[in-house]
Amino acid sequence: MYINIDVTHFESARAILSNLTSIPEEKLDNPLANDWLERLHLYVANWTEKHGIQLKDIQPDMRKKLVTNLYENDVFKEKTLLSQ
Repeated sequence: MYINIDVTHFESARAILSNLTSIPEEKLDNPLANDWLERLHLYVANWTEKHGIQLKDIQPDMRKKLVTNLYENDVFKEKTLLSQ
């Protein structure tokens, strides 16, 4: 036995629900991409890994080198722009 049903209303409802529950493509990017503090943390983590040291063990001369690198790579630039 076969039952013929018009499913266009169900398809419309599915499309509406799909639009309501989906995330737009531009929202899928990293929301912290322009966050200066997140950029700072990532840079410090990469820098310490590259130099094979932990942040808690960093000596004053290496700390000075790190801060210089942070300024040279404009890590604080976004913070400066936000405060203006």
